[in-house]
Amino acid sequence: MNHLIIWKELSLFIGVNNRAIAKHQHPLIQLIAGVNGPYLWKDESGNWIDKNVLLVAPNHPHECDAKGQKVVIVSIDNESHLGEYLKERYLKSKSMIDFLPNYDELDFPGLISLLADNQWAKIHQMISSALGFNASLPVSKKKDGRIQNVLDFINSNITSEITTKTLMEQSYLSESRLLHLFKQEMGLPIRNYILWCRIKMAFNKIIEGNSLTQAAYEAGFSDQAHLTRTFVKTIGIPPSAVLKNSKFVQVFFPI
Repeated sequence: MNHLIIWKELSLFIGVNNRAIAKHQHPLIQLIAGVNGPYLWKDESGNWIDKNVLLVAPNHPHECDAKGQKVVIVSIDNESHLGEYLKERYLKSKSMIDFLPNYDELDFPGLISLLADNQWAKIHQMISSALGFNASLPVSKKKDGRIQNVLDFINSNITSEITTKTLMEQSYLSESRLLHLFKQEMGLPIRNYILWCRIKMAFNKIIEGNSLTQAAYEAGFSDQAHLTRTFVKTIGIPPSAVLKNSKFVQVFFPI
């Protein structure tokens, strides 16, 4: 059985996917590691190459094929303390790296044993250690206050229609300045960020047990087909693959 453990700032998937992951991109940092050996990764020239571990920057298009292989995928909110740390330490000028100094601390047999005993705090600590992170480490970058106002407004009103004019009023910026500054600060356009917030809401609704139709409606998509198309483009798999406690995955929310 595959498992998905979701904390506030990161999630951990461990298991075997029955399909290749389509080319996609999202505002998450991802650590992708093969448990029993390398997986296939498509490089910028379109060639498939073997990789054992990769740390991939947010908003970077990527595609991998680990069909039938056990993998660990750690997805990290790039706006979190951990995400900011990883961008500063490893990904400041790189789209991905295939080396982590503390990678040996990601003990796969130990991880599986902890998973069997629901040792969520120890699993979280193992991941943090493998990434060389502890919560006391300083992070220097702070968002522009005007963009933070925009982010707060978007996240508080994601189920409503959000116009550029409204965001201009929240930030006291002209349209051109707002669009430029937002992409500079966040790494993606405002519309893409809003769509990502809706994808996250739909994802949460799905793993809570809602139908795809209900999740699509509550997250602001026109219909289930629209949600599915956007989900594949953003995540690389269809939303049906993460239905709560499906044959694909068991979901846990540690407190």
